[in-house]
Amino acid sequence: MLLDEAASKSAIAPNCFRFFVLHLTGNVDQFVRDITLLEVLVKNVVKVSFAGDIRPLFRSVDIEHMKRFDILLDDYKYMSDGTNQYGNAQRVYDSLTGKRMPPNGPYWAKDKLDLFENWIKGGCEP
Repeated sequence: MLLDEAASKSAIAPNCFRFFVLHLTGNVDQFVRDITLLEVLVKNVVKVSFAGDIRPLFRSVDIEHMKRFDILLDDYKYMSDGTNQYGNAQRVYDSLTGKRMPPNGPYWAKDKLDLFENWIKGGCEP
């Protein structure tokens, strides 16, 4: 396959494609499929926010219960504290996945846990 044909079949701008091809050592056809797949994956990434996505996951009873332990589930500043590499959020996540939280359940489903994890990986957006 010619370079321009590969670029025209790609969803990526031709100049970007040519840049990637310069660094390609394998099959151009496979590269085009891989890049297209990568672009689809990147486009499907959704920004997760504390206010819109994470805070609503916590029930009032959970928030009140954890305040006794100085864990502020409804406080963005506490949950997103970057000085300890989001350690507060990570500890909450570890408690959620370890089924230690909420006390006596109901424990979070995988989709909620994934959302929380993606929020952390995305840099704990407000």
